[in-house]
Amino acid sequence: SEPVVSRLPSPARRGGMGIGWFGLWLDTVTDTPPGVIVARVSSGGPAASAGIQADDVLVEVAGQRVTSFSEVTNAVVGHVSSTPPGTSTIVGVVRNGAHLRLQVVFDREFVLQ
Repeated sequence: SEPVVSRLPSPARRGGMGIGWFGLWLDTVTDTPPGVIVARVSSGGPAASAGIQADDVLVEVAGQRVTSFSEVTNAVVGHVSSTPPGTSTIVGVVRNGAHLRLQVVFDREFVLQ
């Protein structure tokens, strides 16, 4: 089955996208560091449980370097479709210049709020 994916118009930004299985909204792509900025995290979702915060820059998801919305989505879908439910993976983020590796379990049923 396909993930719940929605796009948010954002005139001041280059785009926005929500990934239900991850429980977060993405904001823009950044070059420094190369990755995707997290716009917001849904309370009680997988990203929040992993400790991901708004303004973190996603740089790695499930062993894949990510530098675009589609790469984040593909990494999440790839992990969920190739592992048993409840299997954790590592998400790499940059927060205030520090590189963090956080453990996340994507929720096949989580709906963005």
